[in-house]
Amino acid sequence: MFKLIYWLLASVLGSYIDLTRIPITNPPPEARLYQAMDYDPNTNSLITFGGATTPANKFNDIWQYSFNTSLWSHLEETSSVAPDARMSPAVFIDEASGIFYMFGGSSDSGPQNDLWAFTISTMKWSAVKTTGSPDPRSSMGYTKYLDSSGILYFAVYAGKGLAGILNTLEILNTSTMKWTLMPNNGDSPIALFSPNIQYYDGYIYIAGGDDYINSIYNTNFYRYDIANKKWEDITNPSGTYICRNLGSSFIYNGDFYLMYGWSDELQGDISEISKVSLTDPDFKWSTVSVVKNDDPAIIPRDSYGFASDGSAFYIFGGYCSDGNLNDVVKFDVAQDSISYASLALINVSPSARSYHTMEAIEGFLYIFGGVYKETRLNDLWKFDPETEIWESISSKGVVPPARSHHASGAQGNVMFIFGGIDISGQYLDDLYQFDVTSNTWKLISPSTTNIPSARYGACAVYSIPILYIYGGYTFSSISNELWSYDSGSNTYSLLSSEAPYNLFFPRCAVDTDGTSLIVMGGKTDGDMPVSNIFSYSISKNTWKTLKVPEDWFRNMGEGVVVYIRDFIIFLAGEQWGTDIKDYVYAIDIANNYTYIDYPPTPVHIFSAAYAYYKTDIYIHGGGLATGIFMRNSVPVSTFYKVKVAQFCNQTSCPAICSPGSYISNGGCAACPVGSYNYEFGQSTCTECPEGTYNPSIGCNNRRECFPCPEGEYNNLIGQSLCKKCPIHYFCPTGSSEPSESSAVILSTSTQPKTYESDSSEVDTINNNYLYSCLALFGLITTLVIWSKDFRNKLRGFDEFDEKHNIGQDIVLRKSKNRFGGYFTIGYIIGASWFIFANISNFVWNNVSETKALLPLVAVEDQVISFLGDVTLVSSFIRYGGKCASDEDGACLSEVKVSTTNIKSKGNSVTCVMDKSNNCIITFTCDDCEILTGAEVNFALAESLSFASAILVNVTSSSSIPGAISNEEIGLSSSTNKVLRGYDPSVFYFSMVPSLFRSEVSNWPSNLTGYHVEITENPTRGSEYYTYELPFSSNLNLRVVLNKSTNCLSTVRSANQTWLVLLSALLGAVFGWKDTVQGIMSAIEKKLVYAKEKIGKKLEFAKRALKTKHLADIFDLRRSKKLEPAFNLDELDKSAVHGKTYDKIHTER
Repeated sequence: MFKLIYWLLASVLGSYIDLTRIPITNPPPEARLYQAMDYDPNTNSLITFGGATTPANKFNDIWQYSFNTSLWSHLEETSSVAPDARMSPAVFIDEASGIFYMFGGSSDSGPQNDLWAFTISTMKWSAVKTTGSPDPRSSMGYTKYLDSSGILYFAVYAGKGLAGILNTLEILNTSTMKWTLMPNNGDSPIALFSPNIQYYDGYIYIAGGDDYINSIYNTNFYRYDIANKKWEDITNPSGTYICRNLGSSFIYNGDFYLMYGWSDELQGDISEISKVSLTDPDFKWSTVSVVKNDDPAIIPRDSYGFASDGSAFYIFGGYCSDGNLNDVVKFDVAQDSISYASLALINVSPSARSYHTMEAIEGFLYIFGGVYKETRLNDLWKFDPETEIWESISSKGVVPPARSHHASGAQGNVMFIFGGIDISGQYLDDLYQFDVTSNTWKLISPSTTNIPSARYGACAVYSIPILYIYGGYTFSSISNELWSYDSGSNTYSLLSSEAPYNLFFPRCAVDTDGTSLIVMGGKTDGDMPVSNIFSYSISKNTWKTLKVPEDWFRNMGEGVVVYIRDFIIFLAGEQWGTDIKDYVYAIDIANNYTYIDYPPTPVHIFSAAYAYYKTDIYIHGGGLATGIFMRNSVPVSTFYKVKVAQFCNQTSCPAICSPGSYISNGGCAACPVGSYNYEFGQSTCTECPEGTYNPSIGCNNRRECFPCPEGEYNNLIGQSLCKKCPIHYFCPTGSSEPSESSAVILSTSTQPKTYESDSSEVDTINNNYLYSCLALFGLITTLVIWSKDFRNKLRGFDEFDEKHNIGQDIVLRKSKNRFGGYFTIGYIIGASWFIFANISNFVWNNVSETKALLPLVAVEDQVISFLGDVTLVSSFIRYGGKCASDEDGACLSEVKVSTTNIKSKGNSVTCVMDKSNNCIITFTCDDCEILTGAEVNFALAESLSFASAILVNVTSSSSIPGAISNEEIGLSSSTNKVLRGYDPSVFYFSMVPSLFRSEVSNWPSNLTGYHVEITENPTRGSEYYTYELPFSSNLNLRVVLNKSTNCLSTVRSANQTWLVLLSALLGAVFGWKDTVQGIMSAIEKKLVYAKEKIGKKLEFAKRALKTKHLADIFDLRRSKKLEPAFNLDELDKSAVHGKTYDKIHTER
């Protein structure tokens, strides 16, 4: 029934789906030199054998270039025997029998003399027994000819033998398979390396060749008369040719053409073609004009394969200044000027292989490894779908050993290679990573010991940062294990060993939303193929079978299986390792996994490498099928493109642009430089953000937006290059704008200060009160001076009435006076200031604080646990990712914070991306208890998680009320590098438990907290140059919070008590009273002394007055009337010791 459906599809929709050969001529033989070639008129094709890329890398393959189809074909032998790989043999085709003969040449064992026959129709080799075999040789001249009776002869001359260069001519009769050594009569040539010989009209002509060992360069022209068995030197000295070897020759219309070759004398290729007429007895050589095209540099060459057909002469491959070649060039000598045309252009492409892998990366297709017969490979090739040109990649780093049957996965600009079979047939369990930006391999050394066992035929898919590996053939069984490798943490994890099927050679994919792994097809026990579809939920760790074919014919193994969003395409394959299948169908996931059938493939495909890019499936190599028979050990080098859009439009199938491309002009175009796209079927690509650049097309991940290197910046989106940083500005890695300040990060610290009361405020209060007192006393003094009434009232204030008894012979008695009142007021004002100042100091400045660092064990019995509010702020400077979601303070799911040995009442994490592209992650721990070995770990797993520096700030509430302890320190990346990778940067802090006790009521007692200290400088984790970012994922930070074995104890106590204050006040008040009294007494004493002195003077004056009065009385001055010495009315009648003048006068 199914075959009937297929017949109807082929009738309605066309015979086969369209497979386009790349190139149109099919892949040619690998570029080479020293091969041998002949023209086969039966198939109108060129047949070439052997050759080498270097003398150490020889071939024994046989290829056919058909002029009918313009296609190359690799003629894979069907026999069990074949000649050794060799270079510089001699070949010829027997047109009558259709047999290609190969003689001699140089193998790894040296020069050979065996003869082999390859039957083109059956593609079988056989060793030919001959008699009289020549000496072993290579690089000989050779030609074939028919005699008059129609017998085919094959002649070889000279060449390089076991003992040196030869000069013998030997001819094989193909009817008897007998060799004849021809006599060396006449003017025989010298021994020659790589001469050119041709048969014409009974003669064998020889030109070129040299004895490079003895530096003899042949420009002579010889011929050998076969009938007379004699040599003849026919050189015309007036017209000869430039000596050359490793070239070729042919005859047309009686003219001998000497083609391009190498000159040991000139050390270069001869770029001219010479000819001589064999019908002109003058034998004078001339140079032939060549009409050159635009490629004259590569046409002159040496060591190529050659053949002729009439006026047409063909060369294949060889060596020129550009290296080895593999093009086909046709020369036509029918005209006077020789013209040439390139029939099959130079095409450097991977050799035939199977069980290799292909990945689409940044607009290119990469293939790695594989096996050719028994030879396993580790070469890496890149194909450009736009130019359809292959390039062999000369990679750096630790290149994986040769292998086949391995698994691969790629995303962004990274490709992983896992497991496979090595050159000794052993299974492998190693993992390699390749960065296409720097063409560098890296051997992965996981940090976990539990890794997948050695296996082949597993499938792998990379979804940054996880590489999933499923199934495969191990030493013991077919596996159903699912493993993950986290490139961010460099760890393997066994996700599941309970998958519903044990498979090898399945195909894996991650669905479009990244939640499930889809497994498609494969083979199980007994090489039984299955095309089942099942999935694994990444979040739930559960398996689910999605589709099992109802019809057995749909089960195909080792074919092409491609996941394209809502469709899965199965294309060709095999069953049971014996039957070739060319079915093509799709599974419509969105439509309940229904089948859509298509016409079959025109060629058989199995064990090939393939990838989906834009809307095309590219398929390279794989096993060879002869008719309906599989030849597992014989691979091919064919390269096809399946235009999915073209054949799917005939029914209903996806023509969906692949990741790395977008819908454009009805088709798909690669994402331009400066952008990327990671989804199927998008109409636009996302532009790279500021601070990054992307020089590649076809990118499918944001990680391909590289941060601008140090010294450059980019303030625009979607750029392929960054700008140079202006002079006198700083541009660290990933800069979006130049900065005026350097990125050098210094440490800062904020710690609780030793307690000090606010003495300045107390002093201000006291001073203000003092000023008030002084102002009051000044006011009183002013009143004393200017107010008589106030002065009179002062006696009432006098508290020093017992202290006025001053002078000699004074009776002690209480007396109040104004002077005492004035000083009493001063005493009261001063005493109030003393009292106020002492009380204010007692109230506000009566606390002292002592600190001590004690062993923690000495105080642990005083507290249940040490708790504090801890805040840890980690700033990732010039961060490459998004860090935070659109919700305020919410972190992306790829940003994770975890703790070890930390207890708390509650934790919270917030993320903020500031305007300078700094990712600031704040971890808050309420009532946090730090235990021994405490850590806070930050894991940022975005595709562009990197930073040019990290700044860590740890703040803890102190046990001291209202105080915090804070330390901040930074770490910058090395020059032109960024911090990134699985090795974390580590910051070290010491968390010293602190205990606060108070002996005064101002503060509560027995409070706890932590004192933060930096114990050592941070250490850098993994860091990479910006172009090395594919070698890593994630950005990791570890903050070590080491709990100290000491405790910081703080105690606050009162300097004095109320009793002490009262005693001090009493002492101060009475002391002040004595002081004022003393001052008053001293001043009063001075005043009394002054009055007594004045009194004495008055007494003297009065005595003088009295004397004058007596003189007047007794008339003692007779001669003249005596004038009074002074006017008694002017005398001061104020009291002197309580006596008035009248009293004194009366007493007198």
